[in-house]
Amino acid sequence: MKQKTDYQKQKSNSSSNLFQKGLFYFALVIFLGLTCWVFFFSGLLQIKKINFKEGISDEERLVFEKAIKEELKGNFLEFIPRNNLILINCEKIEKKLEKQSKSIKKVVISKKFPDELILELTIREGQFIFCVQEKCFLVDNMGEAYFQLDNLELDEFKNSLAEIRLKGQRTIGVGERIISSEKAQIYSQLAGLSEREPEFGFKNIFWLNSLAAREIEMETEAGWKIIFSTEEPIEKQLKILEKVLENEIGDKRDQLEYIDLRVKEKVFYRFKSNSEKEGA
Repeated sequence: MKQKTDYQKQKSNSSSNLFQKGLFYFALVIFLGLTCWVFFFSGLLQIKKINFKEGISDEERLVFEKAIKEELKGNFLEFIPRNNLILINCEKIEKKLEKQSKSIKKVVISKKFPDELILELTIREGQFIFCVQEKCFLVDNMGEAYFQLDNLELDEFKNSLAEIRLKGQRTIGVGERIISSEKAQIYSQLAGLSEREPEFGFKNIFWLNSLAAREIEMETEAGWKIIFSTEEPIEKQLKILEKVLENEIGDKRDQLEYIDLRVKEKVFYRFKSNSEKEGA
């Protein structure tokens, strides 16, 4: 009789355990189903806000927002919405946005629960225009040619940026770092001289013999040119130039052919049809 009772207890415990397992798995399925619904179909994680950390123009903001919304359209596997904070492929969108604007160097997208994307943009500005073999590019402060200009864009940027032309033949492509960042800074300084030092009558155009050249030529409205060294401080060379123009050239500026500032602590100049002279 005792053995039968034990058997009944075991059977009862087995039935109870089976019921509990069934209940557990039923609850688990309900939980997983509810979780999937909340995260993928309820709209809780649907992206509703797109914010920018760096200031960009209203036009670029609209272009970026449109590109992101286009990426969020449609469904995965024909029934899971793409517009979902969990499922969005930030890297893919980052690469797409970097191609949208010539002023954007890098885009980093971060997610903020439950419905927000935050875009951090690295903005680059053209320091000068670089032209070679009839092709012209915007160059940033790192010396990278990051955007090729067509004729209309070239005319537009000429109003605000200096133009550097390479005399020699060379092939340059977008994304190529054509000069060092140090040289790019020097060229940027020179590029601002026409506005900063109007008394010299600088044109907003320069000439390079080669990318490795240690000097750069600058034209003036009067027709004579100045040869600057890229290895000496620009401010120091400007003081020497000012001194020579005031003390030695005087009212003979229109007779000048060039002034050469390449030699440290010295200056050479030449009048049209005359021999070269050394200045103080």
